[in-house]
Amino acid sequence: MKRIAQAHGKNSKYNALVFPAKDMIWLLPGVAMYCLCYAVPYLISFLSSFLSNSDRPEFAGLENYRALFSDGFYWLSLKNTLLFLFAAIGTTLILGILIAHILFSLRYLQPLIVLLLIPVFLPSSSLAALWRAMMGSNSQLVWLLHPRDASWKYLSLFLLFLWKNLGVATSLMLVGLHGIDPSILSAGELDGASGRQLLCRIELPLLRHVIMFAIIYLLMNGVRIFRESYLLYGGYPPTNLFFVQHYINGYFTRLDYSLLSSAAVVFSHVVLILFCIIWSILRKGDCDEK
Repeated sequence: MKRIAQAHGKNSKYNALVFPAKDMIWLLPGVAMYCLCYAVPYLISFLSSFLSNSDRPEFAGLENYRALFSDGFYWLSLKNTLLFLFAAIGTTLILGILIAHILFSLRYLQPLIVLLLIPVFLPSSSLAALWRAMMGSNSQLVWLLHPRDASWKYLSLFLLFLWKNLGVATSLMLVGLHGIDPSILSAGELDGASGRQLLCRIELPLLRHVIMFAIIYLLMNGVRIFRESYLLYGGYPPTNLFFVQHYINGYFTRLDYSLLSSAAVVFSHVVLILFCIIWSILRKGDCDEK
């Protein structure tokens, strides 16, 4: 804003804020809904994590967190959640980049992106029912592994996440590729760069912001994969699919809100740390570029 103001003079209208104070009132409905739906419930959960679970709650200090961290099932659920997120997000992102690069090179195939986007518009219940019909005991794909095997169920949920989110990841990468100046790619081709070199040396560095946004989107969807897992395998899935949400749901059915709140608060901080890491990597790349 300082550069714009200097370019347009000292008394320029650009000296004003982007959102003048008189226009801030239009932000109040959004701020109010954020506080009502997110900030206030989180604050209540945070305070509940320090109370005992009884008819007359009393201050329990860190007792709930001690019980949580000494519970092996919580560590198992946290480990399974993080491993699934890293594997699913990494695979989806790599395939999305490769497919987008192919579609960008072969322009006449770009309308096929619509086929990849179909699962995005399906609700979780319909998606789970369709996937159960495809992967269940009456499916032609059942010969791959025994349908009751835990590895098969893990692979099935992994493929479901991939099928549901690959279209959006590919679309984001494709939009980012179309935003690259064609002269940059043309200069690389004139210098004799191959398709792999164009992808690794030019396209990926310029898609840094898009890739980070795609990671955040996939991370949010990865946390919500519990819906599909619950619809497919119920509240007691195989051990390798026991996620943090299953752990929290178990204490919810037992009405143990103190441990439930503690588990939710800890997991929210884990997700927040992941977001901070992604943001710091993005900022570091911007500083190096400058």
